[in-house]
Amino acid sequence: MCLVYAPKRISYTYEGMVIRTILAIIDHNENVGRKVIGDQLKYSKATKEYKLQEKYQAKDESWRLALVQDCVKFVTDDKFIEFSPDFDELLKPFDLPKTIAATEKPSIEKLREGKMRGKRM
Repeated sequence: MCLVYAPKRISYTYEGMVIRTILAIIDHNENVGRKVIGDQLKYSKATKEYKLQEKYQAKDESWRLALVQDCVKFVTDDKFIEFSPDFDELLKPFDLPKTIAATEKPSIEKLREGKMRGKRM
């Protein structure tokens, strides 16, 4: 379900990834326990064969409308939701580093100088 909301081929900010993960969790939790309504044939690229797979009833998408309505109320009605510091703790449970690099970033001039001499830094 996470791949539906956050495909791997797209880069997201940390906050964007947290929010997309929360959406995937809500979608999953709202649709747990769907009933099996039959079987269907599915083609597997891995085995290059058809296989029988259970078919479930349609997903309940009503949570999406409720979420959009809550967002509209939040923007239009000041008293709908009070901002809580818990939101910040949820989105940013720890301080994120600016970079994962183990060494300090060199200046462009140093890099150009090394390139002209044929050296690696």
